[in-house]
Amino acid sequence: MPVMGGLEAAKEMRRIGISVPIIAVTGNVMEEDQHKFTECGMNGFLPKPFTPAELKRSLDSVMSQVPPRCPLSP
Repeated sequence: MPVMGGLEAAKEMRRIGISVPIIAVTGNVMEEDQHKFTECGMNGFLPKPFTPAELKRSLDSVMSQVPPRCPLSP
């Protein structure tokens, strides 16, 4: 990212109250890196390279933790 990295962007988003889910997509796969992602407010982690099935699993996992914004109308 030209202005700031993903960790800084996630921290700033959380600081100003943005609560959308954030998944780190990165080649940094060490456990200490995963802790950094969690500490800065990211909701998930997806190491590169990944398959479509792994992407879906990661999205499903993160989205299952997000409360629905609007109830469905009958």
